[in-house]
Amino acid sequence: MIGNRSIPINGLKNENNVIDISDDSSNGSLEEPQRSLSPSSEIYFFEGAEKRLAVFMSTSSSSGVQQPPDLRKITTDQWAALLSAVECRILSTISTSSGNSGLNAYLLSESSMFVARDHLMIKTCGNTKLLNCLDQIGLYGRAAGFDQIASIRYSRKNLIAPELQEPLYQRFDYERDFINTVLERNGAVHCFGGKANNSEDRFFLYTSSSSVAGGQHQHQHQHQYHQPKHFQSKCIDDAKQEMKSTMEQYKFEIIMEQLDPSAMAIFMENNNEKLNASEVTARSGIGQLLPGMMIDDHLFEPCGYSMNGLIGQQYMTIHITPEPDFSYVSLETDVPQVNYPDFIAKILRLFRPQKFMLNIIVPISAVQVAGDLFDAQFHGFVRLEMERTIIDNSTEMVYARYGTQHCCC
Repeated sequence: MIGNRSIPINGLKNENNVIDISDDSSNGSLEEPQRSLSPSSEIYFFEGAEKRLAVFMSTSSSSGVQQPPDLRKITTDQWAALLSAVECRILSTISTSSGNSGLNAYLLSESSMFVARDHLMIKTCGNTKLLNCLDQIGLYGRAAGFDQIASIRYSRKNLIAPELQEPLYQRFDYERDFINTVLERNGAVHCFGGKANNSEDRFFLYTSSSSVAGGQHQHQHQHQYHQPKHFQSKCIDDAKQEMKSTMEQYKFEIIMEQLDPSAMAIFMENNNEKLNASEVTARSGIGQLLPGMMIDDHLFEPCGYSMNGLIGQQYMTIHITPEPDFSYVSLETDVPQVNYPDFIAKILRLFRPQKFMLNIIVPISAVQVAGDLFDAQFHGFVRLEMERTIIDNSTEMVYARYGTQHCCC
């Protein structure tokens, strides 16, 4: 069982409270649309969508640090104490750490955490309270030898039932204000989606960097995507070299919903076979998505699956909520792909969703990634939205949303 997986929702309002976004500005609305849940979900519901926090540390040249700062010095027990405030726990760990390189990966009762020398990423689902750890992260950073938080990215998809969350997580502007208050920032918020077909589906991203003069909002360049007539000459191999500097120079995430029950059956306890996690990883095809990875996987009771994968300094993580009424799968990795459309098609064949969204962070110089996605067609799917936004001086985010003719999009 993934944490408090069974959530009673007696008294839940079931009317369709989808907000009218026809007059939204390009920034989108930060209000959280609510969906009507099915009758069976009134008894049992789990929010698969994750809240995601990435924090990057730095040290000034005058800080007087004698030993190289390193977040990986923080012990598992210390991380467990931090995560208790989030209301999740560590299940297992793997590591590729060696010298200044490599990662420590923590599989959690609700998703995952990855820790590198100078940054960490925590991703938690359900009713976790991810932002409760902000203060402690700053303290741990100082204990590890850093003297400031250089930048932060906090993001999530819109939730199915935001009214079941703590008040802080019911609207993204509440989360933005909380981060700004705790860390004395004035970060920028980008809202992707919600502009086509009166869709409920959106993706929210908060960014803040100490390099922004005076703490002012970073200027946002958001627009519908148009294919560039000419690609820059910089090839993807050159872009990969730029990506190595931080985990957030390059990030691929696909979020899938309304998944084929037959594809989800292997992640359910009543799948007629008593498979362990490693057998599920192999039989489902997950183990072949990025061959050669060190894998840490877990099969939950009565259903659900999570995995962390590491290869050198790079990671992949997958989290699966297989219940038919609110099925959800997320896959995230920073392993660069030569052909992203082929990688996406491989994932779609494995999980067979009726709708999915992509959010991909790339160096601004890696324009071929966005161009390839613009040209890509995925069998049985129609692209509903596509946008690009420059999120800092060196990176942009590409967002796209797709659905089949049968999906509730």
